[in-house]
Amino acid sequence: MRTWLSTAADEPWFIAGCCCIQRRLYPLFDVKVLLTAPLATILHRVEQRSTNPYGRTASDRAAIARNVADIEPLLHQQVDATLDSTQLDAKQIVTALIALADRVIP
Repeated sequence: MRTWLSTAADEPWFIAGCCCIQRRLYPLFDVKVLLTAPLATILHRVEQRSTNPYGRTASDRAAIARNVADIEPLLHQQVDATLDSTQLDAKQIVTALIALADRVIP
């Protein structure tokens, strides 16, 4: 991942995800964005998915709630922008991401 992220790019790359070592990779990113939503919305969305069963069990839902309570505040401290997916539709999120990318990649 580090090698791939270190490769110069003529176009912006958008990478989504979260992992326990992501902080070590932060220097390789020009912009870090947190997509967020209230816990109730997140739980509703994972419950509605048809292709991924994660989030349907009580233990999964408890883990999601812990992550929102414990991890999300740490993520807010490390990002350059936060986008609330309950306040923006998909087109607005894409537009915001492109605008952020345009600031760092002329």
